[in-house]
Amino acid sequence: MVGVRNEAEEAVVLLRTERPDLVLLDVQSAGQWTSFEVLQRAGAGERVGRVAVVTAHATGNAPKAFDAAAIDFTLLKPYTTARGFV
Repeated sequence: MVGVRNEAEEAVVLLRTERPDLVLLDVQSAGQWTSFEVLQRAGAGERVGRVAVVTAHATGNAPKAFDAAAIDFTLLKPYTTARGFV
């Protein structure tokens, strides 16, 4: 694990300085930017491996996530065994 950041601005710094294999971002990230803006500001498409956004509102955010180009998949909350989570 590279790290956990609770603020969007801190996540940008982490993504700029590290090269994580996997990034999990909540759509409702804390701070002044959305998770999509975090990825754009960090230039994540060139800096990280796989990117997943986590959301409880997939119907509104899933298309936006995939349009952001750096997003590989969306995880839906709440996590349930029916969705493959233990």
